[in-house]
Amino acid sequence: MIRPLLVGPILLLAPAVPAAADSPAVETTVRMSGPERALVETRIRSAAISRSPAFHGLSRSGAAGWRRAEMAFERDAAGTVVFRGEAAADPDGWLRIPIPLPDSSPSPGTDLSFRATITPPIGYRIADPFPARAGPENSGGEIAMALPAPPSLLRFRVIPDGASGFGLPVIVDGIVVLLLLGLAAFGALRFFRPGVPASL
Repeated sequence: MIRPLLVGPILLLAPAVPAAADSPAVETTVRMSGPERALVETRIRSAAISRSPAFHGLSRSGAAGWRRAEMAFERDAAGTVVFRGEAAADPDGWLRIPIPLPDSSPSPGTDLSFRATITPPIGYRIADPFPARAGPENSGGEIAMALPAPPSLLRFRVIPDGASGFGLPVIVDGIVVLLLLGLAAFGALRFFRPGVPASL
């Protein structure tokens, strides 16, 4: 079973690409028509793909879990590959949007920069986006993220404007901070405690 949080290791180690990149190789726009539904469009420039590409993405199929599945696409007049579709929130409230990835490895030096823009419905905002490299929110709660290469999927929750976005990532970060503070306090006590005199 493919876990939905998997991304290529290169994404976890590589620095983020500036969000102001004029024309990324792969660009995804997510427009929410409601808190549980989204219209998704991904565009991949022709320079980032081979002449006769095939693409796959993660797809959830009942009890089988997440699997690789072929993704259909169109081409526009400029040769850009375009994927259009809809996404719906899972029963747990998360939207998971697969990003199309080519079946064949790109040539060395190919630009694979990725940008995603997520626009929530009026009265809602995005919480706990994954990947977490998100830029500042624009007016209306829209967020943009930029990466050196596309992830396997985007994942986020949509919550009302007044609701607390206190989700799992915040809880985990809080636990880590508390552990580090506890270790620092323990180390300071050991360091400043008077030494025990040596026995005769």
